Amino acid sequence: MKKPENQIELLNDAMVLLENRRRKEPEELKHRFYEIFKNFRPANIFNQTVKDFRELSEVEINLFGNLLSITGVYFSKEIILGKSNSLMKKFQDTLYRMR
Repeated sequence: MKKPENQIELLNDAMVLLENRRRKEPEELKHRFYEIFKNFRPANIFNQTVKDFRELSEVEINLFGNLLSITGVYFSKEIILGKSNSLMKKFQDTLYRMR
C-alpha cells in the first residue's frame, strides 16, 4: 500500500482492509468449526481415550484399577443386597463395605 496523502485515502484504505477481513472471517470460522467438529466425533473421542490410557503412568493405572474395583463392589452390592430399609440389610451393607 502507498502512503496516504489525505484523510479520504486513509479511510478508503481502512475500508478495503475491513472488507477483506469481512470476507475472510466466515471462511476461517467455517474451517475452525469443521476441525472442532471432526475432533469431537465419537470415534475420535474413543481413539483419543485409548491413546491417553496407553500413556498413563503406573500410579494412574493403579488409581484407575482401584476406582474400577470400587465401582464393581458398589454394583455387585446393589445386585446382591438390593435396596432396602431393613436394619439387617444395612448391617450387611456395612460389613460388605468393610472388606
